Amino acid sequence: MKLSNWPRRHGPLHHFVIGERGGILPLFAFLAVVLIGFLGVSIDAGRAYLLKARLSNALDSVALVGGQTLFEADRNDQMQKYFEANFPADMMGAVVEVNYPTGIVSGDNIEVTATAVLPTTFLKVLKIDNVTVKARAVVSRGINGMEVVLVLDNTGSMRPGAKMESMKQAAHDLVDVLFGTEQSIEGFYVGVVPYSHIVNIGAGHTDWLQNYVPADYAPIAWKGCVHARTADSHDRDDEPPSVALWDPFLWPTTINDFMAERGSGMIGDNDWDPDDPSTITEEDAIFGNEAMGPNLGCPPAITSLTDDRQTVEDALDAMAARSRGGTFANVGLAWGWRVISPQFQGLWGGDTPDTMPNDYDASLNQKVVVMMTDGVNGWYDWPGGLPGQPDDATYPDADYTAYGRLSDGLLGTTDKTAAKAEMNSRMSQLCLDMKTQGITIYTVLFQVNDSDTENLYRNCATSDEHFFDANGNGELVNYFNTIATEIADLRLAE
Repeated sequence: MKLSNWPRRHGPLHHFVIGERGGILPLFAFLAVVLIGFLGVSIDAGRAYLLKARLSNALDSVALVGGQTLFEADRNDQMQKYFEANFPADMMGAVVEVNYPTGIVSGDNIEVTATAVLPTTFLKVLKIDNVTVKARAVVSRGINGMEVVLVLDNTGSMRPGAKMESMKQAAHDLVDVLFGTEQSIEGFYVGVVPYSHIVNIGAGHTDWLQNYVPADYAPIAWKGCVHARTADSHDRDDEPPSVALWDPFLWPTTINDFMAERGSGMIGDNDWDPDDPSTITEEDAIFGNEAMGPNLGCPPAITSLTDDRQTVEDALDAMAARSRGGTFANVGLAWGWRVISPQFQGLWGGDTPDTMPNDYDASLNQKVVVMMTDGVNGWYDWPGGLPGQPDDATYPDADYTAYGRLSDGLLGTTDKTAAKAEMNSRMSQLCLDMKTQGITIYTVLFQVNDSDTENLYRNCATSDEHFFDANGNGELVNYFNTIATEIADLRLAE
């Protein structure tokens, strides 16, 4: 039989090809759509993945910039510029919305999020016109192995114009930035040194004293302030009490002085009566320059290094302007150094561990001083009582301070101008010695119009970028926030 004679209209193959022709074409069409769909999903998913990767990388940079410019007025504008520089505007035709932090950022983290709507290509076959891609970046402000001491002006000139309140707010804001939402941070310690013309080391440190006679303060007690150590340059070093002791500060009563002048209405500049407690008003801020007492002008005690946030906050709240004496910032800075000096390791007690302060070369540890003043170094002479004004010609002198009276010549001179220059010189040497030990110094002037003082504080700072000159209360707060942000160690958390 010839093959050509095979019955062509019969058999299973014929029935499959002819009889099923109406069903296989839709099947092929369906499979084609499915294959195109899978291809579309793969291609558009790849585009979405690439978009998300680029978006995430851009947000990482933006979040870091946000952390570095946290308290600057144009923070979000700077963040937007970084985003535009790292993410092309026409990237795959996506429409992108970035959500920046609003207002002042509190807490530990700075978060930036973005949403991108990406037009699809092949998925349009499946009636899917676009896909949404989201990304976020978080920068965490962490601080590890750091000792920070705030050396803050508590002189009488801080009283008017709400200057003291502004400084407290600025310091509290700094603490908020550094601690974030934490009560304590492992390895992070803060100290506070309020200063006027003297510094208060705390009444519990009588073992650091020489020539201490408690009865001299009767009917009250020694508050904790000390004189500067004038011998062998110890007023500008970090040598511990085992090398040189301090004399307790005592402003002697003038109640028995100037007896002849009292007939014409003159009085002494500190007429406290050892037999009459009511004459001792040194703690009452409402008396201002008219306050009297053996501890006159003594500010709150030093808060040595502590990792407890509330202790620091309480120390800042306790600060108050102390009248009389003058501004002796070199004395305050010297005690700021001693608070973080390893030569005082185990000596401070209280909240400060016996192993603190750390050695200068301790691994992963930094030492930072923030120094602030609103005044020019020098003696103040209260015009309300002798010696000094209003009869300088007969009594050329000034208030009693950490260096005694001006007439005592403990700075090598009895001239006010020369004394200012000597204090500035000693402070300059102090700054240099501290920076040699690797200590970072920030300096802040507050409404000070004196070129010598500006040069002193600018040169004292670690660099020009570490020096700030605030002309108003709001500017002071902003500068402290800037310093806090610089101190904080930024790290990418997610």
